Amino acid sequence: MPISIDTLRSAASRSTIAKSVGILNEARSLGLRTAFQCHSHEDADQVEGLLTLFAEGNWRVHVDWRDAEMPEKPTRETAERIQS
Repeated sequence: MPISIDTLRSAASRSTIAKSVGILNEARSLGLRTAFQCHSHEDADQVEGLLTLFAEGNWRVHVDWRDAEMPEKPTRETAERIQS
């Protein structure tokens, strides 16, 4: 199902998702579905909207730049943490 850019922007404007440490562990403990979002950082505003739409559907999506525990620059550790 395609999602329009306008829909993503609208969802981003109502985003209440905060950066948090351990968002995936929290989601798993609550029995929520999880996913990893791969994207261009140039699309950050659209990603915010997508995160909101997923959250409204009880999904928690990991985005590396929202995770305070992730290194600034990707490393092998980054890949291992994403896989786990």
